[in-house]
Amino acid sequence: MRYAPIPANEIEPGLRVVLVSDQDGDYDIADSNPLIGTEYECEGVIEEVTPDEIYVEWDNGSHNVYVEGDLGYASNDHMPGGRCSSIW
Repeated sequence: MRYAPIPANEIEPGLRVVLVSDQDGDYDIADSNPLIGTEYECEGVIEEVTPDEIYVEWDNGSHNVYVEGDLGYASNDHMPGGRCSSIW
């Protein structure tokens, strides 16, 4: 399943998300950047939105900041073992 980025006008606090893109290659994929399709994949919730940044708290307890185009809608069907289940 491919996850499309969330449109900018739909990004808001409380929205459940997954990290779908490392478009600039700037993120070290880890607990704090749990890219979908990697061993770290995890869901999270948007905490705050500013004009330039999106603050996310991941279900694994990590926090990080992203930009438009990095996040997709979380799907409870995608991680049957839990919101931070390893696929490996």
